[in-house]
Amino acid sequence: LYPLAISFTLDLCEASESQCLHGPTNRDIRFRAAVPTPRCGVPPLFSQLKAMLNQDQVQWFPMRVTYGRQLSVKAFLDDEGVENFLPMKTQLSKQGHHIVRKRVPALSNLIFVRTTMRHLTHLKQTRADAEPLRYMVRRALHPDQAPGEVIVVPDRQMANFLLVAAGPEDEFTYLEPAEMNGHEQGRVKIVSGPFQGVEGVVKRIHGNKQVVVELEGLGGVTIHFVPKNFMMRSEP
Repeated sequence: LYPLAISFTLDLCEASESQCLHGPTNRDIRFRAAVPTPRCGVPPLFSQLKAMLNQDQVQWFPMRVTYGRQLSVKAFLDDEGVENFLPMKTQLSKQGHHIVRKRVPALSNLIFVRTTMRHLTHLKQTRADAEPLRYMVRRALHPDQAPGEVIVVPDRQMANFLLVAAGPEDEFTYLEPAEMNGHEQGRVKIVSGPFQGVEGVVKRIHGNKQVVVELEGLGGVTIHFVPKNFMMRSEP
């Protein structure tokens, strides 16, 4: 087994045996800097990663987008009819004597795409507009462990995330992973109010107890205030 040492993108190693026989491309070389490959055939780590996922199962894939091109990638996915979600927030800036409101991506270089891995990989290989997309892979914690797998977000978790995102924008905040370190104080379900139906955990965020929907390793979203009588305890 080969330990996953650096950020890894599947599109860099989707090569056929014939491509190996005809010599490496720049994309192959970039991949081989991370994982050693045999003289011919696809890299062994990539084969193992693909085997871990059903190529034809529709799933939510969190995708890194290089160089902050989330908006152009979203426009492309919308045109292709591929379901996606790009968390957005309103940013205020001062221009002269005026305050300008602008909608900007809320989480750095991240977009969520719902499709099959086969279709997504095909788009990445054949369409220039999809080239900035990068699969996210969990790192192996130790050299003797199996390689990490491509990250997917469970449907139930993503549904809660989207429910919060559909609520009043001034009542929730998107969080980067480093902001999710608060101690978990139980799971709850919101049964009333604008976030009715959301399931999350109670955490202390920036000193305050808040209901949080966390996407493991990716960040999350926190609801600023939920009255106690609007919540009930829930099971994992």
